[in-house]
Formats: sequence, C-alpha cells, structure tokens
Amino acid sequence: MTKVAITGASGLVGQNLLKFLPESEYEIVTIGRGAENDVRWNPDRGEIDDAALEGVDVMIHLAGESIAEKRWTDKQKNYLIENRSRCAKLVAEVCNKQKINTVLVASAVGFYGHRPDEKCTEESTIGQGFTCDICSEIEGAFQTPAFKNKRVVLMRFGVVMSNKGGALPKMALPVKLFAGGPVGDGRQMVSWVDVDDVCLAILHILKKRKLEGAVNVTSPEPVSNAVMGQTIAQTLSRPFGLPLPKFMVKIMLGEMGQALLLDSCEVYPEKLTKSGFHFSYPSLKSSLNNIYK
Repeated sequence: MTKVAITGASGLVGQNLLKFLPESEYEIVTIGRGAENDVRWNPDRGEIDDAALEGVDVMIHLAGESIAEKRWTDKQKNYLIENRSRCAKLVAEVCNKQKINTVLVASAVGFYGHRPDEKCTEESTIGQGFTCDICSEIEGAFQTPAFKNKRVVLMRFGVVMSNKGGALPKMALPVKLFAGGPVGDGRQMVSWVDVDDVCLAILHILKKRKLEGAVNVTSPEPVSNAVMGQTIAQTLSRPFGLPLPKFMVKIMLGEMGQALLLDSCEVYPEKLTKSGFHFSYPSLKSSLNNIYK
C-alpha cells in the first residue's frame, strides 16, 4: 500500500481528491491546521510535526492562500508570495528530511502569464507578471539540487470548475442574476479543467511513474471568455448580455482584474494526453452539464 501525505486536503481539489483515492491502494495522511486527524503544521512559523510523516511514499502539495480573495495591493502581493513560498519550502524540507522521493506539486497556468495568440505547452517558457512570480516561487522550491534524484511533478492547473468553490460560482452569479456578459472584448482565452478530471489526472500521474517535470492539468479544449460565459448562461437557461468594459474591470479589481479576467492564456495538456490520459469532461459543456445536473 502506498502512503500518501496531502497538504491542502480541506481545499477544493483536496476534498474531492480524497474521494478518488482507493482505500485499498492508498493510506492517506492529511497535513493541515484544523481537522482533528491532521498532521499539524504552521507554515508561517516553519513548524510541522514531521515525525508523523515517517514512511510516507508520496507527497501531494496542494496548500496555498487563494490569490483571488483580495485586491492586489503591494501588501497583499507580498503576503501571497511569502505564503506560497513558505508553504512550498517547508514541504520541500520535510520531503528531504523524510526521504520522500515522489512529490506532486500544485502550480498553475499562471506560470505562462499573458500569452495572446500563442498556444502554450509544457515546453513554453515562463511569462512575466505576478502570477508568474508566484508559480516560480512554488516550483523553485522543488528544483534545488536536493531534488535532483527525486520524482517531482509540477502540476500546472487551469481554472478548476466546480460548484463547490473556486472561480465558477463567482462567474455564474451575475449570469444567475440576469447580468452576465463577456469581460472586455471576450476574446481572451481561458484554460480550465473540471475538478473531477483534476483528481483523475493526479491518480494517473501517481501511476505513470515516467511522468515528471511540468505537467499541464487543463482541458484539451480551452475556450474564450465569451464562449465560457455563453456556455454557463446556456447551461443555467439565462440570457447572456452586454460586456463588462475593460476600464470597469481595472477600476474595480486593479491588477488582479487584468491578470485573472483580461489576460489571455491558451494552454494544452500535451504530456498528459501523450501519456494516455483520457478526460471525462473534455468540453466545457460536458463539464457544466455534469456540475449542474
């Protein structure tokens, strides 16, 4: 039986992942601050009960503060960078101390930044901007000489689609209130993935031991912002109306609005598909129909 430790098990992906890991194959250890059975940690202080992680075969690092909860002031940006960096470095230290040789790390397609008119694969270089800086901090913690002989998978998640949290409820709310419309010109590409496919991809990665390095965990069918909004509206039987102008996005949300709503990033899961992974919900319509069934 494989012993797996998971940080962020109480988060959107983590909670769903626990349902997908067969008890007959995996012994699960959760690392957190709240649940009674969690291995306790405090990344802000660099504290963790790492003795409880003895014998762990695989570390899945999903923890990290959401970047979309507050406006990106300089103070908030510094906090987000420090939080993600401290979490990643603490996990990296534990992996080295406990000799955990397989590490799956949650990063994001924010690694690629704003890439209009470009199709990104795992071979694409890092972009420029705050989301790129955050991803660089996370991934960099697991690219030190100490990890040279370990299997490290940098899972670059797209926008995770679920009605239990994340981006979808926020996108769906104006649609439900009959106020949905494209953001800006609506042509910016959105790389997304169904939450169930995220979990199935993680299981696939666990079993496919030759998969390592960067792996894009995104649907093979990215869509424009306008198509995403229209598909949500159709699924919810609501109209899709006037656009939200770019200047309004920047007034309301500043730099965060530009990066998360207006920037374009068209990402493809080349390594996943080549390794034989099949998406259960490759199209946005199939994903939303499943979510809202």
